[in-house]
This record gives sequence, structure tokens and C-alpha cells, in this order.
Amino acid sequence: MLLALLAFDLFGAAPAGAQAEGDEPTTSVRGTLIDKKGTRERTDDVPVEGAELTVTDADGGEVGTATSDAEGVWEIPVPEPGRYTVDLDPDSLPDGVGVAGDRNELQLAVNPNQRRLAQFDLGARTRNVTTTFDKFLQLGFTGIRFGLIIAITAVGLSLIFGTTGLTNFAHGEMVTFGGIMAWYANVDWGLPFILSALIAIVAGAGGAAAMEIGIWRRLRKRGVSLLAMMVVSIGLSIVLRYGFQLI
Repeated sequence: MLLALLAFDLFGAAPAGAQAEGDEPTTSVRGTLIDKKGTRERTDDVPVEGAELTVTDADGGEVGTATSDAEGVWEIPVPEPGRYTVDLDPDSLPDGVGVAGDRNELQLAVNPNQRRLAQFDLGARTRNVTTTFDKFLQLGFTGIRFGLIIAITAVGLSLIFGTTGLTNFAHGEMVTFGGIMAWYANVDWGLPFILSALIAIVAGAGGAAAMEIGIWRRLRKRGVSLLAMMVVSIGLSIVLRYGFQLI
């Protein structure tokens, strides 16, 4: 009998008592408010302290409120699983900090024993109001510019097909290579735009010459058919595309 009581105290009563001593709720809504300064850089991120948040249930009843701490962290327990709405008071945010798209409300579904994360996109925001005519001009210019890129690319593809008979599926990647070189020269190296364009032309011509000498000329000498060379160009296109994405 004494051994039975001892076993009950060790394996039954102690865990029940430990669980009753104010454990943190396992079902809640939480988050971290970070001021991203309107940029993608993470070095200038600043936690937002003192922001007020409210959680309401599906019927609109208030479940709880919280205020973000010095690290921007907040958490509101919910009584049971279900759908809840998290409201961030924009007036409690620091000056110059807003919510992207004015989305200060989030609707979330909380599962049992889940600490559901609610993420607000904060940062310095300025609202630009444009007229319909301004949008028409902007979209029209963008469309013309994009159409010119497609046109000059099509002319190059037509010249290649007319002189060699090869349908080169890697031609688009070569055009992309020229654009990447122009971007690096102008943005990363700080060179003038005209000089960057000349560098892109030289780099594109050099890349095309390297492909001609290293791939197409050797395949033609071996008597490879145009259909087989077209398949090779498809593989080359895939290799270049994912190589650019890796860079």
C-alpha cells in the first residue's frame, strides 16, 4: 500500500500540479512588429514598441489586447480554435511608420495547440495618387519599350535563322546576357549608360562568338543535323537561364 501511494505521488500528482502552475497558453495569436524602413535590407530594420493590437472572434467579440514590447513581440491568448481577426491600431504606430496597403486587419484560422503567427508589413510609406491619364502614359511607354525589346530580339533570331538555318532557342538568353552586362556596368560599376551599352554589345558579341566556335561550328563539322542542333540549343537555353538565376 505504501509503495502504491508513493508511485501515485511521483507519477500522478506531481505532473498534474506542475501543469496547473500557470503554464503559457498553447493556443494564441502572436507576432513581431518590425519597421522595415520601406526597403528590402534587413540591416536597417527596427522593432516597433508600443503598438496596440486587438483580437476579435468570428462574432466580433473582443478576445484580448496586447502591446508590443521593446523587441516588437506581442502575443494574445485565444480561448479555443477558430477564426479570429487581428486589428493593429495605426494610431499607436510611431510617426512615419504605416502598414503596407493599409492592411491593418488580418483574418486568421487558429488550430488546436497552435501559436498562430500574424505578420504585418510595416515601413515608411508614402501614398502616390496618379490620374488615369498618367497611368495611360506610363503603361503606354512601358508597352512600347517592351515591344521594342521583343522586336529587336525577333530581328536577331530571324537573321540567325536566315544565315545558318538554325532555330536557336538560346537566343533569348543571349539577349538577357547583354542586359545583365549592361546592368552590372551601369549600376554596379557606376559607368555611364552609353558606355555600359557599348560594353554590353561587346560582351554579347564575345559570348555569341564563343558559342559559335565552341559549339555550333564543331557540331556542323561533325555533320549534326539542324534538328539535333535545335535540341542542343534547348539544353543550352536551360543551362544559361538557371545560371543567370544562380548569379
